[in-house]
Amino acid sequence: SWSQKLTVLLGYRNGDTKKFPVHLSSSNATVEGAAGLKAPDYILANGEGVGYGFFVPDPDSKVFLQRDLPTIQDARLRGIAWVTLWDLMLEADLAPREFLNLAIRALKKEKEELNIHRVLEFVKTMYWRFLSAKERDLLADDLRPAGQGHRQEQLVDLQLLGDRTFHAQFDQVLSIIDGDEV
Repeated sequence: SWSQKLTVLLGYRNGDTKKFPVHLSSSNATVEGAAGLKAPDYILANGEGVGYGFFVPDPDSKVFLQRDLPTIQDARLRGIAWVTLWDLMLEADLAPREFLNLAIRALKKEKEELNIHRVLEFVKTMYWRFLSAKERDLLADDLRPAGQGHRQEQLVDLQLLGDRTFHAQFDQVLSIIDGDEV
């Protein structure tokens, strides 16, 4: 391991967070000031999103993020949580289908443009690299309603922002679902 400064974030369902600076110089570190606090609903070891490494959440945090990531109020923290779960999936600590199920649910609610882009890119990558042809066929029916709902509810706002990149990405994902793109 190498030395780096991180911010460990304790997150609570009500939107409260507590941040603690940590100097990581080995595989373990003590989070000064966290002892005696109410147990958080989730912990993000890379709470500012600038750490370099694979940050494995504790089992309770993993369950919370898989179930409740879309309810995290802060859009930036949702983005950090997405990267955390993506890394878990890449390391085979989270099944691709579980990640996709969460992405399908989250796309229906996500309002932050950068998170929408990130999740769509994750979905596109996962669809082609981590699923068999049979799994892709089964999943297409789930993705289309999520995409259509998102398109109807949020694209008007994005059009006002002039976000053509998003439209191109979203249309590309729908083309993938329809089997128009290899």
